[in-house]
Amino acid sequence: MKGKKALVLGAGLAGLSAAHRLLEKGFEVEVVEANSFVGGLAATIKEGPYYMDFGPHPFYTEKEDIQELFKELIADDLLSFERRCLLYFNDRFVNYPLNIRTALFEMGLTTSIVSGLSFAKASTKKFFRKPEIKNFEDWARAGFGNHLYKIFFKPYTEKFWGVKCSELDAFWANQRVAKVNLIKTLKSIFSKPKKGEIASQIERSNLLLFYPRKGIGMLAERIAERVQKRGGKIYLNSKVSKVKKTKNGFSVECVSGGKTKTFAASYLFSSLPVPLFAKMLFPKPPKDILLSASKLRYRSLVLLYIASTKQDIMQVPYIYFMNRSFHRLTETNKWSQELSPADENMLSVEFSCFEGDATWNKSKEQLFEQAIAELEKDGFLKKSEVTNYFLLKAPHVYPVYLTDYREHFSKVMNHLKEIDNIYFIGRTGQFNYLDMDQVMKQSFIAVDQLAANAIR
Repeated sequence: MKGKKALVLGAGLAGLSAAHRLLEKGFEVEVVEANSFVGGLAATIKEGPYYMDFGPHPFYTEKEDIQELFKELIADDLLSFERRCLLYFNDRFVNYPLNIRTALFEMGLTTSIVSGLSFAKASTKKFFRKPEIKNFEDWARAGFGNHLYKIFFKPYTEKFWGVKCSELDAFWANQRVAKVNLIKTLKSIFSKPKKGEIASQIERSNLLLFYPRKGIGMLAERIAERVQKRGGKIYLNSKVSKVKKTKNGFSVECVSGGKTKTFAASYLFSSLPVPLFAKMLFPKPPKDILLSASKLRYRSLVLLYIASTKQDIMQVPYIYFMNRSFHRLTETNKWSQELSPADENMLSVEFSCFEGDATWNKSKEQLFEQAIAELEKDGFLKKSEVTNYFLLKAPHVYPVYLTDYREHFSKVMNHLKEIDNIYFIGRTGQFNYLDMDQVMKQSFIAVDQLAANAIR
């Protein structure tokens, strides 16, 4: 592809994976990134002797080619372990992700009986009439019964996503929550699976987890090193301000250090949030397109990392919470002992929020005082055991699938797809709740499509 240049917007995992593949296919590649580091949502920030992910990220995949590449990149720094996580529910710990087996045997006698009867009732109804699924509330009630919906799905979902269950599309549940039916559930509870059935029933959440010794950001850093060794250029601290379609491709303006630099390319790969990209595009899209783009919302994360002298804070790496100000705790040293000094431990406290809301705007000190009060009350950590704490903020982490998102997303993408030689990649660029391996795979597929079209 001599003479054909591709410009990648964003040096997160999607953008770097695209750049890596583009170079393999013979394209010239430049990558622009607004931050001072690579990795995006899969970055690791180093503060002195501490390593902190933008949300603790173990890596898992059933895709053999992606797993082989991951192992090749991380090499001797690779650690592996099985997923172990719990949900703190009604003052007791139960296995998570939640399923019917958990509801029947781990949530207490009364809850188990009522949940079981409610689930059986909902499942029986489906034999006679297919339920109408308009939103996540309908999906959860039909799949798990009214009782489990009321005591778990409704409070946890509305806390995490910041909107009512009736306002959420059921699509994200089909992606992230295990489907169940009465017959298979009864078989799994009262009989052993037949030989050959186990593999087909394994969910992504049960796959072996991998993690680099110095944080998940090592993956993006290793890919970036390869990109640069193969002649690709990565420009950090370069924030995209304007994207213009030209006769020969694209002209993209980036602001760096108060100065504007212009990049030209024949092909464009964007991992930027869809609404942000639409606003930067020139000529400007019609008002109705910009309005639809503005309706696409992303949930953000605020992460408080607490260093302490206490070892083994939790019995498992992950614990999810329904009735605390945070939604998840992660003891990252259970994955790697090299994320903090040998005599210290690291605890990640995650708060889901919208960029600019009350949680997002709280100071490091305010969030620490809020979190440590709850951690002390629950017996996890004492304030006197804390040696340091840090605050990270990650915008545009999760696409929010509101019930009208399909209409708005389709409208925007149909307009943008009229522009030749532009590809949208990544969780934010595709408005799709993808895991890391899926992000990488989708970027590879996009580049392969471009290469195939360019050869014709």
